[in-house]
Amino acid sequence: MDIRELYSGLRRIQNRGETGNAYGGCGTVDEDRDVLGDFFDYVVEKYEDSMPPWAEAFMQVFSWQFQTLHEGAETYYSNEYGDSDYVTITRVAAFLRENGYDEIAEPYGLAAADCEQYQYPEDKIELLPDDWIETHEQVVWDFYVDILEKHKEDFA
Repeated sequence: MDIRELYSGLRRIQNRGETGNAYGGCGTVDEDRDVLGDFFDYVVEKYEDSMPPWAEAFMQVFSWQFQTLHEGAETYYSNEYGDSDYVTITRVAAFLRENGYDEIAEPYGLAAADCEQYQYPEDKIELLPDDWIETHEQVVWDFYVDILEKHKEDFA
């Protein structure tokens, strides 16, 4: 998909006053439903050899939201898919804090655990942000829109 089409879809969703998420899609119009997933795929392809920090943050927050809504936050934090290890999570949490995304950085980083894959510690289960993800869709949506708009020129 053309990057201009992706940004047009993002704007249409915003103009309708709608939001979206990584798992359920975006807005009420089928044409725009997959815009976040399409951005994710575009970022993966564009930066497969060298991922800038902002793109890594976008991808990790997308994965965090998707996995939490689909399977529960423990899936993300126990690194079941091999792309959300402790070092990555702490690096992304630091990026989020340093770039003004504090409202996401706190719940995102709080549940990070230095653990083996599939072995999330039982004593940290209560820190998993399943409820936060479900009740803060607008905050996460605003992050997606903001970071993608700030880095629009990076796709040129």
